[in-house]
Amino acid sequence: THTVLGWAAAEVLIELFGNKVAYDADSLTLPGVIRHFKGFSAAAEEDGLSRLYAGIHFPPAVRDGRRQGRSIGRAVAEALGPVRWTSSNRHPGDSDRGEPAAVCCTVVGTRREWRVSR
Repeated sequence: THTVLGWAAAEVLIELFGNKVAYDADSLTLPGVIRHFKGFSAAAEEDGLSRLYAGIHFPPAVRDGRRQGRSIGRAVAEALGPVRWTSSNRHPGDSDRGEPAAVCCTVVGTRREWRVSR
């Protein structure tokens, strides 16, 4: 389940933002530990491998979960519809010079807005 969900989420995020968005992640269960990822697929891959390293799944389960998750994620991303990118909206944290601190996107047909730091 971990691998399926991780890859499904990664595929949606890759569709929205691309796969070269570097980011850091922390964990409530490992306070003070920061993981660095070069893209969403790197995090999804590590997520699946963690189940293998912990002895929870065998390699075929991780491989199959990756395939299933990617398929589900692509279907969800396709169902979301087009993305409209904006950078002119001012948000808290934007500089006084009018430069946005983040680039924003809205999935057409929804009320969701995502912010991606530059």
